[in-house]
Amino acid sequence: EDAYRKAEEIRKAIKSRVNVKEVQVTVSIGVAEFKNGIGFEELIKQADKAMYEAKHNRGKDNTVKFSELK
Repeated sequence: EDAYRKAEEIRKAIKSRVNVKEVQVTVSIGVAEFKNGIGFEELIKQADKAMYEAKHNRGKDNTVKFSELK
């Protein structure tokens, strides 16, 4: 939950403050939880799947937790 909240803060800050030549910049963020028995590569894969969901299936400019995908 802490990582999700921080990711949301970052996403909202970028959206509200970053404009490049009058084009609004947004980000999509995937968050995964490191648990016992999971390797670093699997953690990255989970975060990537959550980011893909945020970007491609929820219309961009979102933060998605991997745990929501199950």
